[in-house]
Amino acid sequence: MQVETKFLRVFQAVELGDNMDGWRVCWLGGWDKYRVLFVVMIKRVTACPTAHEHNLGRHAKLSPRERTWANCGATAANPQRCRSRLRSSSS
Repeated sequence: MQVETKFLRVFQAVELGDNMDGWRVCWLGGWDKYRVLFVVMIKRVTACPTAHEHNLGRHAKLSPRERTWANCGATAANPQRCRSRLRSSSS
């Protein structure tokens, strides 16, 4: 289980436990200095991503070259390992 939180500033007062688009109010900060915005913290509980989904997210941030190295276990310091695997698999 994973808990996501956000701080919001809303134009009307809300109560603890109110739902806002699938998020639940878990902390009330009260009105801001000029009594225009009401500060709250909201949370939602989501299922933890599986290890495979977590790795997909990590690989999405990598460049294509880094992704290839990560998939075959090579590193920027030792790219030969990846090149030799790629050559052997393409033959």
